[in-house]
Amino acid sequence: AAAGTLCELRILSGPGVLSGGEGATTGFDESCLTVGTTGECEVDLTATDVGQTVVEACTTVTVLGVTLPEECTDDTGDNSEEAEKFWVDASVAIDPDGVNEVGTPHDFTITVTPDAPAGVTVTSVSITPTGDTGSITAEDCDEAGVGTALTCTVTVNSGSSGSASIGATVTVVFSDDTAGANPQTASVTRSTNGTGSNSDPATKVWVNARIFLTPPTSTNFIHDTHDITCTIQINKGDGGGFVNAPNGTTCAAAIDSGPGSFVGGSTCNVDGGDGNCIITITSPDTGTTTVSACTSGLVVETVPLLRCTDGAEVETGVFNGNPVTKTWIAAAVTFTKTFEVG
Repeated sequence: AAAGTLCELRILSGPGVLSGGEGATTGFDESCLTVGTTGECEVDLTATDVGQTVVEACTTVTVLGVTLPEECTDDTGDNSEEAEKFWVDASVAIDPDGVNEVGTPHDFTITVTPDAPAGVTVTSVSITPTGDTGSITAEDCDEAGVGTALTCTVTVNSGSSGSASIGATVTVVFSDDTAGANPQTASVTRSTNGTGSNSDPATKVWVNARIFLTPPTSTNFIHDTHDITCTIQINKGDGGGFVNAPNGTTCAAAIDSGPGSFVGGSTCNVDGGDGNCIITITSPDTGTTTVSACTSGLVVETVPLLRCTDGAEVETGVFNGNPVTKTWIAAAVTFTKTFEVG
């Protein structure tokens, strides 16, 4: 066709908008003028929804002053079929968030959901975990196959209090099942950035606690009372380190060996905001008493924790205290008798 021949286009079905041409004409959505001797012109087709779009083009050509009947892409004569365009998408999600004790592994599940109309096949899916990947101890994403709701598992763990944020980037490759389609394939890359149907990254928090008694050793006379300070600290995994346990936290003591008994009970509750409470013991007998203690009913960020004065390393460089010892002695009384001569 001669340069400047008008081509009119309209969407017969499916999502999308035509633009970038000479503008809409009566009964059509967009138009364009052929360029030079190519007999071709271009318009843009865009869509924000998944689906299949069918576009028809029509033209009326004048040859040697004779206007020929309108021809359209209806697969008659030498006319082609309408053009078809497939729109595809995908989304990725990771869950669940979690809070656990230090050293407890946690599994995140990554789910990829391709979205495509009939006539399009998913040919490959790749998943790459992102974020605090140094906390990953195992993952099977490389073993994932092809499907419409692909999942893989990432396991994270930490020997220290803190948190890890894990996300994912995925690429889904789609193939047009129509022979001779151009292009034949298209890829979609999505990440866990909270946009569209994609989730945000998932977060895992590890919490901890420790307990210790003071003083470690002491000596008192029998029948005296002696105060032992129980200190409990917690770590919420929020980057604030170990802090004093809240008021009301219970310390439960026990006499492991030796004489004596508790005065006022074997438990005490933290008060004063310093993570401390006082346990008092006494003994009517001489000897050495060993006292230990454990937390009772301690919950840190929904996680029950039990800590005892066993000297254990609760995380790198952080230890529980050891049991304390108390030595009881008896007072000695010496009588001196003086004799007067004469």
